[in-house]
Amino acid sequence: MKLSFTLFLFLVSLAVHAQSGNIRGHVKDYTGNPLTDAYIFLENSSFGSVSDSRGEFLIRNVPPGSYIISFSAVGFEGQSRQVVVKANETVVVDFQIAEKISVLREIEISGIRSITGMGYLDEVHGTA
Repeated sequence: MKLSFTLFLFLVSLAVHAQSGNIRGHVKDYTGNPLTDAYIFLENSSFGSVSDSRGEFLIRNVPPGSYIISFSAVGFEGQSRQVVVKANETVVVDFQIAEKISVLREIEISGIRSITGMGYLDEVHGTA
């Protein structure tokens, strides 16, 4: 009885796995260089991947359906598009991304101007 139940669970897991698809692709900047460590994910789901050193990614075992696939990486514009996943198929989605140019505000750094002041800080913090 225990063996038949285990066999049943195994067959069910195979059937569920066989009814999913994959999404693969490349992430490159506009000069054609691959982007590493970019995050590619399906919105409103737990499916996602990170691009490798060649800019390639693979999201496995995605249930069939229509999704919004999005790209995110520091220093680059985000991008999203619709993708349809079918059972037992691999969909190819490639991203070519523009850099995000941000103007930063001015920052002010203040500190101690003399060595004497540094000695005082060491004494206060118990490192002298």
